[in-house]
Amino acid sequence: MYSLSCHHICGNYLTFAFLLLFSYRQNLAVHFVVAELAFDSLDKFYEFVSEFGLVYADLARQQIDCKASSSSLGGW
Repeated sequence: MYSLSCHHICGNYLTFAFLLLFSYRQNLAVHFVVAELAFDSLDKFYEFVSEFGLVYADLARQQIDCKASSSSLGGW
């Protein structure tokens, strides 16, 4: 039986998240990312991305600034 490790699942999430951020050059709605990556809640999303240094375009953290965030994600 094949089981997925956390590393495999997290890696897939990261790959897709990077593709989203590098594909968009303005802002990307957090709700869109949450829906596309099938997070259970906004809290789970914010917990997952907390260590990646995303830059938000607004104080409510509802829009990701893709251009600014892409430079902080370059090291990953």
